Amino acid sequence: MPSFSGKGNSLGLGLATDLPWTVNIDAGTLALDMDFSDVQVKDLQINAGASTMNLTLCDVLAESTVSIDSGVSTVNLSLPKDLGVRMNIDAALTSKNLTDFTQVGDHTYESANYATATKNQSCRWISVWRRSM
Repeated sequence: MPSFSGKGNSLGLGLATDLPWTVNIDAGTLALDMDFSDVQVKDLQINAGASTMNLTLCDVLAESTVSIDSGVSTVNLSLPKDLGVRMNIDAALTSKNLTDFTQVGDHTYESANYATATKNQSCRWISVWRRSM
């Protein structure tokens, strides 16, 4: 059952671990800490403005997709080492620290084990800096 704290706007939410989930988050400014280390997330879609996101993902499903469309943001992804991951990052004014990833295209990065892993994660991160004119 969702719960709101007494200060600010926060939501604590628990999800069943034995069902595959599609999670869609559409928000403005966002501070997000999500631990999906035991949750079967088939599809995670996040649309947000200026944000800080800490996401922990699992390797329970054979395939899953993460899509992040954000403004000026900090995104920290924690992924299991045995998970094969392909990231497409189209982000202006962005620094990337992609340990154990190789650039295989203009905006595409893969983990060393992507081609041989039995479970794969596809991540798309689009960061757009918006400026009013």
